[in-house]
Amino acid sequence: MKLSSDDEKAADILRRTDETESSLRIKAREIIDKNWRIIEAIAETLAMSKTLEEDEWAIIIDAFDEDEDWEEAL
Repeated sequence: MKLSSDDEKAADILRRTDETESSLRIKAREIIDKNWRIIEAIAETLAMSKTLEEDEWAIIIDAFDEDEDWEEAL
């Protein structure tokens, strides 16, 4: 089984939806902007430990949802 590239996956998603590439890019940007602090926290944790245990993802996200310090939560 050949793995698809990101571009092939994106093209497949576009074929299956009625949306344009630009509208999907706008939605993706909104999701990224809304969750940027979480993305940074996960990236920082990965940079320090090289891996995340399954529950650590949930701990980080829950900490942001509860407006708590994610580093202390870990």
